[in-house]
Amino acid sequence: MNPLRRASSFVLLLALGACGGVATDAASPDESSGRHDEPAPPDAPRADASYVLDLEPGPGCDERFDLALYADRSIERIAWDDQKGKCLGRHVAIRYLSALRTQDELTATVRKLTRRAEPSTLRTGPTTKEDRP
Repeated sequence: MNPLRRASSFVLLLALGACGGVATDAASPDESSGRHDEPAPPDAPRADASYVLDLEPGPGCDERFDLALYADRSIERIAWDDQKGKCLGRHVAIRYLSALRTQDELTATVRKLTRRAEPSTLRTGPTTKEDRP
């Protein structure tokens, strides 16, 4: 067998094995049981918290934050201001299931994922029927 072909076959097998291992190891109990994607009951208590954030700079800084925070099952919605692409001074509103976590716990998590996070009174995101008094 050609040495180049043998090397490329080895790299391909190595890559396939690594991808398979990551997917298998990363599955949480909720994901493997299918419960992770189930919506919360409509009558579950919810709360909203707003923050001004300085995210880690770089492309997709808000998307990285979203992915990290949505890994928590108590997070229902993250709504950003219209400053897409900026990482500093971003306003965000987070709706969460208040029976699963307190606002202090949410704030602690948000602070771990950002350079700076300060509570805000500014509401961000779309207004829906459920948002109205």
